[in-house]
Amino acid sequence: MDTSETFADYWVTVGSRATRLFRYVLLVRAASEGEAKSKAIQYVKGIRNTNEELYVISIEEMDGE
Repeated sequence: MDTSETFADYWVTVGSRATRLFRYVLLVRAASEGEAKSKAIQYVKGIRNTNEELYVISIEEMDGE
């Protein structure tokens, strides 16, 4: 049984719905686009120590070349 997962790298831009004064661009390694979005939002929440409503502005998978 093969238990290995395939991961990809994603550029994720996260912003705040409330202030719109900041944007974070992160490089995230994840198994899916949905997981990359979740990881990026959780990371920004942690470094900003905030309860602001964050959202993904854009996401783009990096080319493996």
